Amino acid sequence: MEGLEQPFHTGVPRLEAIKYLSFYEHEECRNDTLLKFSKLDFNRVQLLHKQELGHLTRWDINAICQLPDYLKPLYRSLLNLFEELNNEMTEEGRSFSISFTKEAVKELVRAYFVEAQWFHDGFVPSFDERMSNALISGHCVLGPAATFIGIREIAGINAFEWLKSRPKVIISSFTILRLIADFVSHEDEQKRGHVASVVESYMKEYGTSRMETAERFKIMITNLWKDINEECMRPTIVPLQLITTIINTARIAEVYYKEVDGIANPEVH
Repeated sequence: MEGLEQPFHTGVPRLEAIKYLSFYEHEECRNDTLLKFSKLDFNRVQLLHKQELGHLTRWDINAICQLPDYLKPLYRSLLNLFEELNNEMTEEGRSFSISFTKEAVKELVRAYFVEAQWFHDGFVPSFDERMSNALISGHCVLGPAATFIGIREIAGINAFEWLKSRPKVIISSFTILRLIADFVSHEDEQKRGHVASVVESYMKEYGTSRMETAERFKIMITNLWKDINEECMRPTIVPLQLITTIINTARIAEVYYKEVDGIANPEVH
């Protein structure tokens, strides 16, 4: 039944693996050796992810004492992080990755500023204008760039040049994320006080109801997955492993925002 509810290629492989393991271990014809190694592999990768999250969050909390300017510690931490990364990447001959990512951070901040201005003015932009900015504020450039820094062996300068060209697979994957995430979370965001989402922009521009907008978004998402599948079948200058990290963004959106905001309500998963 689950396969009928969500196509295999739109799911998150690691989550599907643990679900399958729970079924497989009760099969009479199971391979116990294979089952054992599968569980070990899943636990090993899970532990690695926990360790990486720990590293990403080992920043000095004493920086709070540097207030009054609440952005000051954040800015200093960001500068320190990039300085450390730059030293490390320069030794490896990959300083280009840091330069590109710095520009992506600047672009992200500019996108945040635009959204703050829209919110302050009570302005609802057109759907295309809102989506164009939402892709940037949704990390469609910074996200892949930061990921590529960590994939040292295969993410060379060609990969970052490819990112710079904004290929269709990136735009399609992050558009899926934006459409799904905004539709599920926009009502709660508006109650808290938030810039108009792509949902509000679409409804205002096209005069549609929430239900009509949902149906049109579903059609858009289906077509975007077709674009992604098409792009994956074409030769590119970057390895499929890098492209997969980007497609995973759309997969995560399909899973974590299925009917409810799984980021704001993690207990549902």
